Amino acid sequence: MGKLRIGVLGSTRGTDLEGIFKAIDEGRLRDVEVVCVISNKKDAYILERARQRGVEAIFIDPKGKDRESYDKEVAAELDKRGVDLILLIGYMRILSPWFVNKYKWRIMNIHPSLLPAFAGGMDLEVHKAVLDYGVKVTGCTLHFVDEGVDTGPIILQKAVPVEEDDTPETLKPKVQKAEQEIIVEAIKLFQEGRLKVEGRRVRILPAKVNIEHGLSIGMKLTEEYRVEEEHAARNIGSGDVKVLSTPSMIAFMEMTSNKLAQQNLPEGYVTVGSGINVKHINPAPIGENVKVTSEIIGIDGRRIKFKVTATWKDILIGEGEHERVIVNAENFIKKLTEKLRE
Repeated sequence: MGKLRIGVLGSTRGTDLEGIFKAIDEGRLRDVEVVCVISNKKDAYILERARQRGVEAIFIDPKGKDRESYDKEVAAELDKRGVDLILLIGYMRILSPWFVNKYKWRIMNIHPSLLPAFAGGMDLEVHKAVLDYGVKVTGCTLHFVDEGVDTGPIILQKAVPVEEDDTPETLKPKVQKAEQEIIVEAIKLFQEGRLKVEGRRVRILPAKVNIEHGLSIGMKLTEEYRVEEEHAARNIGSGDVKVLSTPSMIAFMEMTSNKLAQQNLPEGYVTVGSGINVKHINPAPIGENVKVTSEIIGIDGRRIKFKVTATWKDILIGEGEHERVIVNAENFIKKLTEKLRE
C-alpha cells in the first residue's frame, strides 16, 4: 500500500485537523496525506486551515439539494482524489445511507463524549450537558459511521476527568487534546489493517512484527541422523516393529527445519513448530543412517513453510510440508508463564 490518502469533512473550526498535521510533521504518522477538506459551510475555518497547509479546500453548497444528491457531489470529489479514509471533524450534516454504504467502514467520526452517553450533540452543547448532568468523567469517542447518529461501532475512546471548576469552555480543549490522540492512533490502526468490525464491536488485531532475517525461499539444508533403538516404533509406543518410527522421522524433519531457520535469525529469536503434514512411505532399519532435507518454500511474515524429505540410501521414506513460526524466545516463555499463573 502506498500513502494513505485522507479526506476530511468538516463544518466548524476543525481544531483536530491540526493534530493530524502535527503528527505528520513529527513523523508519528508516516505515509499519510490529507488530500482534501470539504465543507458545507463556506466560511468554516477548517477550510482556512487546509489552505494554510496547502491542502485542497472545497466548499460544496448544500442549498436546494437533498442529502443523497449532496453526498454524491462530495463522493465525486473524494473519488477524484483517490481517498482511502474519510474523517468527520465537526461535520454538521447527517450522511445519507447511500454514502455510508458506499464507504462502509471507511468513515470515522469523532464525538466529544464517551458514547453512548451524550450522543447527538455538538461542541460546547455536549460539554454543557456533561456538566449539567454532574458526571465525574467525560471524554471522547472515535467510531465508524453507520446510518444512525453517533451509533456506529466504537473504535477508540479516551477518558477525561471533570474538575469541580470546569466550564464548557475549559472542558473543551481538554477533550480536544484527547480527540487528537485517538484520531492519530486510529489512523495508524486503519493504515496497518488492524481494525476489524464484528457486529457492534471493532476488534483491534495484533500488530504484525517485522523481523529482519536472512531467510529466503529456496534455502536448503540436509542433515544425517543415525536411527538408534530409542527411535524405534516399538520403543516409543507408535508400533510393534523395530524400525524408524513416524514420530522420530517427524522429529528429524523438525530438527533440520529448525536448524535451517535458526542459522538465519537475529539474536533472541527462535522458531516453533506450528504445523506438519507428512507421509511415512517406507521403513528404515535400526542402525542405519537417514538423510533429511528441508527447503524453504514459503515465507509469510513470521510464518515459514518448508518442504521436507527423508531418505535411506536412495529410498524415499517420507515427505511432506512443515510450518514454523518465528517468535521472540523471551516473550514466548513469558506469555506461557503468565498463562500458567491464571
